[in-house]
Amino acid sequence: MRSRRLLAGVTALLALTACTPQPPPPPTPTSTPTAAPSVTPAAPEGPEAVLAALATAVRSRGEVAPPELLAERDLGSVQIEPCRMLTAEPRPGESFTPPEPTFAGLVEVNPVPSFAGVTLPTTVIEITVTGFASATVAERTAERARSARCPADFTLSYTDTKARRASTVVRVDGVRARLTTGTVPGARPDPELGYLPGEALLVLAHGPLLLTVGVLKLGPGDNGPKVTSLARQTALEVASAALAALPPNDSPSPAPATSPS
Repeated sequence: MRSRRLLAGVTALLALTACTPQPPPPPTPTSTPTAAPSVTPAAPEGPEAVLAALATAVRSRGEVAPPELLAERDLGSVQIEPCRMLTAEPRPGESFTPPEPTFAGLVEVNPVPSFAGVTLPTTVIEITVTGFASATVAERTAERARSARCPADFTLSYTDTKARRASTVVRVDGVRARLTTGTVPGARPDPELGYLPGEALLVLAHGPLLLTVGVLKLGPGDNGPKVTSLARQTALEVASAALAALPPNDSPSPAPATSPS
């Protein structure tokens, strides 16, 4: 292309009256690589895929233990625990049996076998997911959880320290959820363990699934309500990430896992 323009220029200089210079040909358009079309990840299918999606959603939060899927024969023992605090012993009347779950599973982050010798600060997260035949059943179960009454006072399971429980209804990405918190009112860490706990528990429905997101913060400091506030914020963030990782709200419930013969 450059030699052709040069030849035209020389011809014009030698015979200006005889010919007209030829305009250079238009430049060859450069091809711009097109971006690959975006592909929306497929929604997880099946209980194992749902648990794997939840585990992936919280992978950055710490050490994630292998998700646990309850065997089909054990589904009759599933309990919904809107009052449960990880630092409290369960009491009768604080849980209820849901109607015919199709599957149930657990995802844990930074599980601690004991409250003694904990590396500080530590954030423990438990996500339970329970599948039902329809979104209607899941929402009805969530509504029962939202209206549950929980005793205000409880004692930490690993010490004699008293704590306070409080409940309210919040929204997580537009979804109504029950939020229960556990707070040590005093400003002094446990004298033996050296830390203050703060807890938050969310219960919400997403399509045919019922989720509970429990967060326990264990950290040094002298402000129990502040530790609980941090646990609350983490629970909201984890619940939002969990909702984003799950199938759309109108998807059918994953089929229960088939037990090996």
